[in-house]
Amino acid sequence: MTDRNLKLSQEEVLLAFSSEAKHDRGTLARYLSEYPEHAEALVEWSIELFVSASRNDEVKMTSETAVDRAWQRFQTAVLVPLDTSIKSPFATLGRAAFKGLSKRLDVNDLLLARIRDRAINVNTIPGCFVQKIATALGATEDELKGYLTGPPIVAQSVSFRSAEKPAAGAQISFEEAIETSHLTQVQKDALKALRD
Repeated sequence: MTDRNLKLSQEEVLLAFSSEAKHDRGTLARYLSEYPEHAEALVEWSIELFVSASRNDEVKMTSETAVDRAWQRFQTAVLVPLDTSIKSPFATLGRAAFKGLSKRLDVNDLLLARIRDRAINVNTIPGCFVQKIATALGATEDELKGYLTGPPIVAQSVSFRSAEKPAAGAQISFEEAIETSHLTQVQKDALKALRD
C-alpha cells in the first residue's frame, strides 16, 4: 500500500469506485485489496451500483417495447377465445407486429381487427386473402379458417363505461367490411378484385 491509499477517505474511495468503467467482481476485488479498511462500505456500494444499473436498464427500455409487452399481456389475458382448443393465430402479435401485418396485407388496422375479432363471416372472405393472411401469420389456411369460424369476439377497444358487459354483434360480410372500414379507394379496389 502507498501513502496515498492510506490518506483517502471512505467517501473518496467510494467516489473513485463509482467512476470506474466497470463495477464487476474484478474491480471490486482490486479495491478491496487496495482499501481493506473500507471493505464493508465498498461491498455495500457495489451492491447499490448493481441494483441501480438494473433499474436503469429497465427504464431504458424503449416505449415501443413497453407497449408491445403490454399489448401481449393484454392479448393473453383478454383476447383468448372462448374455445381454448382453437388458438388464435393473432394472439402472439404485439401492437407493432399487428400494424406491420396490416401494412404487409395492404389493409388498415380496423379491417384486420375485424378479421381478428371474427366480426366478418369467414365464408365471405376470398380464399386467396385467407391464405395470404395465414401465410403472413405463419399459420396454415385450415388453422386460420378454424379460428375464424368461431363466434365473434367483443372488440377489446370498446369503452367499458356501460354498466352491462358489451356483447359481440352479428358478423358482417367481407364486402360490407370493405365498405365500412375506412379503407382507401385503392385498397377497396384491390380487395374487391380478390373475389373467388
